[in-house]
Amino acid sequence: MVRRATDARSSTGAWYTPDHLVDLLVAASLDGIRAPAPTIRVIDPACGDGRLLSAVISTLKAQGVEVEAVGCEIDPTTARATRSQLDGSATIIEGDALEYPWERSSFDLVIANPPFSSPLSRRGPSAVTAPGSPYADLATRFWDLALSLAKTDGGRVALILPQSILSSRDAEHVRRNTEAVCRLLWSWWSETPVFDAQVTVCAMVLERSGNPVPIDWTGIVTDRLGLPAVPEVLSVDGSIGQRARIRANFRDEYYGLAGSVVDSGSGPPLVTSGLIDPGVCLWGRRPTRFAKQRFEAPRVDMDVLSDRFRRWAESTLIPKVLVATQTRVLEAVSDPDGSWVPAVPVVRLEPHAEVRPAEIAAVLTSPIASRLMWAQAAGTGLSPKSLRVGVRGLADLPWPAGNLDDAVSALALGDINACGRLVHRAFGIAEDGPLSTWWERQLPRREE
Repeated sequence: MVRRATDARSSTGAWYTPDHLVDLLVAASLDGIRAPAPTIRVIDPACGDGRLLSAVISTLKAQGVEVEAVGCEIDPTTARATRSQLDGSATIIEGDALEYPWERSSFDLVIANPPFSSPLSRRGPSAVTAPGSPYADLATRFWDLALSLAKTDGGRVALILPQSILSSRDAEHVRRNTEAVCRLLWSWWSETPVFDAQVTVCAMVLERSGNPVPIDWTGIVTDRLGLPAVPEVLSVDGSIGQRARIRANFRDEYYGLAGSVVDSGSGPPLVTSGLIDPGVCLWGRRPTRFAKQRFEAPRVDMDVLSDRFRRWAESTLIPKVLVATQTRVLEAVSDPDGSWVPAVPVVRLEPHAEVRPAEIAAVLTSPIASRLMWAQAAGTGLSPKSLRVGVRGLADLPWPAGNLDDAVSALALGDINACGRLVHRAFGIAEDGPLSTWWERQLPRREE
């Protein structure tokens, strides 16, 4: 019974809000709220069992404020139960909020814990088209809806959202729309999942305003983690993307390699993310897993590969830098001889002719590179304290204007801390400081 209920909630994205988070969000959303009319209009377009609406109504009525409350719930049984429980204090609409003909810009407060599931798991017209991307999460679409429902002058939007929405590509359009019309009043983030769905979430209260204020979205996470500030001034000469072609492997390559990886023979070594530490490849020194198998020193048997994937594997055997994709700080290693095949999902950077792979690896092995990646990608990792490193994020990282020879030498000698400080020198940043201290604490323990 429990499992069946969990499966049903997972398919619809319906994970009910714990009481402590209800209290936090309602208190923040009503703090200092102003409504020109004697009645405050409130809506929850994904009301579920009505606990957010119930808390808002009881709080406002205790303050002597009249409330006109509306909720919408797609599940008929839940809608009927919520209507009965709220006992006439709110109008509960049964249907899909994303398809309902709402009166726009008409509510003083829009509050919701919207579904987190993919729209591909949702029935009906709203499953087909989503702004920004056909794979945009339903939470993004509800965020878009909430903005449109809030009054343009002082209307508030209070949402619980998956953490990944703060920096995901598919939510970029709604973040830009929000920045154009809102200011951030309050935010919250937890390192631990608060739902049975094991989804790490954030919460925010926004206010529509004619004078919007720029919003640091990833700061909602990085401020809570205590990450040091990014230096205001950097000595920069372009970007990494101007000095290398950056590529990621995909599912096709994963399945193409599966079955061709062995612990013997003379094929090129296969390097997984788990074998990459800052400045060093641990192939042959640390066991790893690929395609659900454990290997001591995995190699690719090129003769087993199909023609297509043999050509792909051969194309990777060039001078490059490999970057692990789920880490606390950037972990990159240089392959100057082009000896290794990158596993999925390792990212590879193929330097242009005038750039040495060791220079790119040195730049990535620095506090500033990791901190800037956190500024781009906080909330995208598999765990709250990890980064999901992607092609675009690496391409956007700046390149220092100063000389990198000393940093490259330090990295070659295995002195990771010195490499980071010397890259900072090339950027015109103080070599010692809170940024370096933070980074050095996050580095993985070196294996002798």
